[in-house]
Amino acid sequence: MECCFISLLFPPKILNLRIKTSIENFFADLELYFIKKGWEWVDPEKIGDFHWRTPDFDIKVISRNADDSIRAIQYGLNIPGVIGLNGKDPIITFSHSFRIELPREYPARVDKIRIIADSQIFHPRFSISGLGEACLQINGEIDRILMDMIFQVLYDPDRVRPPKYYNDADFGRNSSAMKWYQNNDPKAIYELLLNKWLDSRNKKIHPKAKIIEKETKKKGLRIIE
Repeated sequence: MECCFISLLFPPKILNLRIKTSIENFFADLELYFIKKGWEWVDPEKIGDFHWRTPDFDIKVISRNADDSIRAIQYGLNIPGVIGLNGKDPIITFSHSFRIELPREYPARVDKIRIIADSQIFHPRFSISGLGEACLQINGEIDRILMDMIFQVLYDPDRVRPPKYYNDADFGRNSSAMKWYQNNDPKAIYELLLNKWLDSRNKKIHPKAKIIEKETKKKGLRIIE
């Protein structure tokens, strides 16, 4: 069994390069998403070899194993997400922090990746406390996880998967959050947060971009800057 375990381990330098490339692939994919939306794109600022920053995202390596292989990544998202309710209305903040912990067997064992909320979030896939480990199944490497987390925070129905609309889905770790979500028009909540992201960053719209603007009316919405 030990020989099989060892065979799963990439040498530290190769593993770290793979993770670095995956993060850079994430930003390349994100740029394509911005272009598709017609939003202005800002190239990430590199701070050393393993820290990237844009107006919306901050990604950095925060811990390593004894052999210098990357163990954990901090992921900051300056995008709108829900941290609680004011009655039935969402309380929204624009700052979220997650920790992605990688097994030493990465990328062979992506099933052992842990995603942990280090800031408060009201979300079906995170514990009722709003902190701690998520119950998420993202069968992919770092770039896919980073992209998926954006749309988890934005409450994209295809990512959150409310059981009212997805027969094979469950209520996650916070059933109260899921009940609120699926009973208050998941698509409208997603579009609300997506539009708040656009508005909060004053993104320039490309003149040729075909964007359909939809107004979402929400009474009693509370925004925390």
